[in-house]
Amino acid sequence: MGVMGQQERRGNSSPSEGEPSSAAPWFVAASIFGASAALMVAAIDTADARWAQITACLLIAVGALAFFLVYWLRRNRKSGDMLTGGVVVLVAIATCVVLIAGKTPSSGSPESTPNTKPSASGPSTDDYQGPWGAAGYQGGWGPERDTFTMNMPAPYPAFNSITDNPRHGDERNFVQIKRATAGNKTYGEDVAFEAGKQYEVYALFSNDAMETKDPSLIARDVRLKLLLGKPATEVGVGAMVTSANAEDVWDGSHVAGDSKFSITYVKGSARIYTLSLNGAPLPDKDLLTSGAMLGCKRLDGVIPPAGCSGYVTLRVVARSAE
Repeated sequence: MGVMGQQERRGNSSPSEGEPSSAAPWFVAASIFGASAALMVAAIDTADARWAQITACLLIAVGALAFFLVYWLRRNRKSGDMLTGGVVVLVAIATCVVLIAGKTPSSGSPESTPNTKPSASGPSTDDYQGPWGAAGYQGGWGPERDTFTMNMPAPYPAFNSITDNPRHGDERNFVQIKRATAGNKTYGEDVAFEAGKQYEVYALFSNDAMETKDPSLIARDVRLKLLLGKPATEVGVGAMVTSANAEDVWDGSHVAGDSKFSITYVKGSARIYTLSLNGAPLPDKDLLTSGAMLGCKRLDGVIPPAGCSGYVTLRVVARSAE
């Protein structure tokens, strides 16, 4: 054959050994993205989810950059390949941002971050009230119980009993209230009665047992019960955390006015916040009776001793009784 035939054979020949096949880079890229995304999703329900997600994000970015450089350099720095690599890097970063934004609670407000209730001083023993009688819940906290610290947690399942929580303060003071339309900094122990107005209640829950693999330290059948006082000029609004293998604890706030009024729950307003349940609805069923089931990853009543503290917000409305 002539020169033309030789050129045709060269044009139909396979790539040289030093040149990567067109499929190989995309296979590598898919492997990097798939493995990193899988790591990120798997890390969402862990105690250190945010750090695990950041690590996965870095893996995506570094992997994409490495792929881009190797691919571009081995392809003799062609402008078309540079554009392809740039697109790969941008897609990797966008994927990382979307996954984290969609699964990780944002910070800075009680509606989005566990344990961000304003710091509060410990309850006074003068406020202690045991189980309430015919008058209904009148406020106060209980029961008197052993307390623990972040460095010395409980050796058994125990709720809301740490006194130096860096993001909350004394956990025995775990319920606060504010006007529904007011800012989060207005959460407090008491609020003034205004007829027809809604109020938002915040209730922390945290199993303060030490972090071990001992299954007996996992709190089970954990529930939250809303406590409401009967019509009066000062009505208690509180919450009780119960468990099959931990002591029941309760705390509350007050709505106070000059005339008699009542407080009722706003149906469908309860939300639970953990790293996995970021604002998931808490069913109304049993909320005012035996208590609504809580949970860490799902509403199954299971609260392990570390990495699963959270809180519930709900609304009540005040109406004049006269």
